[in-house]
Amino acid sequence: MGNPDEFTFEKLLFQKSWGDYTRYVEESQMILEQEIKENVKNEKQFVKEIRESEEFKRLDVKGFNAEKLAWASRNLKEGNVIGIDGTRSLYQLFSGVRCQIGVVAVNYVGERIEKSFFVSEALYREESGDVVKRIKDRIESSEDISDFALRGLMSYREREMGLEPKFANRYKMFHGSLIPFEMLTELGRLKAFKINITLLQRLIDDKKCFSVVSQSNDKSLYYFGLAMDEGQYASVPGYNYGKLLANKKDFLVREKWEAKDWDLIQEFIKNYAERIKIGIIKVNKHRPYVFQAYEDIFDEAAHIIASDSMFQKEKGFPLLIDYADTLCSEYFSSSQFSKRMEWQLAKEDAFLTESSERGRRKKR
Repeated sequence: MGNPDEFTFEKLLFQKSWGDYTRYVEESQMILEQEIKENVKNEKQFVKEIRESEEFKRLDVKGFNAEKLAWASRNLKEGNVIGIDGTRSLYQLFSGVRCQIGVVAVNYVGERIEKSFFVSEALYREESGDVVKRIKDRIESSEDISDFALRGLMSYREREMGLEPKFANRYKMFHGSLIPFEMLTELGRLKAFKINITLLQRLIDDKKCFSVVSQSNDKSLYYFGLAMDEGQYASVPGYNYGKLLANKKDFLVREKWEAKDWDLIQEFIKNYAERIKIGIIKVNKHRPYVFQAYEDIFDEAAHIIASDSMFQKEKGFPLLIDYADTLCSEYFSSSQFSKRMEWQLAKEDAFLTESSERGRRKKR
C-alpha cells in the first residue's frame, strides 16, 4: 500500500467496503456510530487546543453589549435594516443556457422590492454562417456564461439593489461575501471587471453595507469561532478584505493583469478593500458565522446580526436574510422556471429534443 502517511485514492477505496447488502445492513450502523462518536470526541479536543493556542489569544474578542443590542433591535423593528438576497435558476438548451435571476430586498415594516432578470446565452452570441465554425463557437462560448459568471451577475444585481435611493442612510445586510470574488475578475471574455469595481466602490463608500457568510472559505476564522463562547464576536487585528485578497493564491500575479486593470485593483485594495473588516460571530453555543463590514460600523453590524439572529437562536443566523431568501424562493421558484421553459419547449415540439434524459426520469 506504500507510505502509510501518503493520502491516495487507493486508500480511500479500501477504507471500508461491503461486499453485499446483507453485510451492509449488519455492520453499517455500528461502524457509523463508532466513527461519529470518535470524531465528535476528537473535534472537541481540537477546539480545546485552539482555545489554548497563542493565535486564538491574539484575537480581538468582544461580548455583546446590552445597550447596543437594544439599539440594533430598535433599528430592525423600525425598518432601518434591509435584508437582501438573490437566487438564480438555470435551464440548459443546446443553443446555450437560459437563466432567471431574482433579487429581493425586505425589512420588518413591510417595505419590499422584488426584481427579476432574464439571461439568454443565445441572444448574447453572434453566430457564424459556417456550420462547423458555429458548432465550435458554441462549444467555446459555453465557458463565457458559466455558473461562475451567472453568480457574478446575481451578485452585481444584489449589490445594485442595496444602492437603491430609497435605502439611503439605512443599513444593508447581504448574504455571502460583501465583495464576491466573482466581481473581481473579467469573467472570461465578458469584460466584467471595470463595471463591477465601479459598483463595489459605490457600495463601500455607502459605509452602511455589511454581509453574513453562511459558508466561508476562511476556515481558520471558522475554527477560531468554534472556540469562542456563546454571545461573542471577534476580529483578527490588522486583518481585512484587502489582506485576504493579497494572500489569495494566484490572484495578485502581475502577469495575469492588463496594465490598466492592475492599477485599478491595487487602488481598490488600498482605498476600499482594506476598509472592510472580517470578523466571526457566535450567537449560540453551536455554530459561528463569518461577517464582513465597513470598519467604522463593524461593531454596529455585529450587534444587528446578533439581534436579528436572536429571533432564531437555535440556528444563530439572521432572520431577515432567511426572510429575503424565502421570498426569493416564492417569487422566483427554480422548479416553476423549469416548468415554464418546458411548457414553451413542448408547445414548439422541442421538449423531448432539449430536455435531458436524467430530468425525465420518474422518481419515487
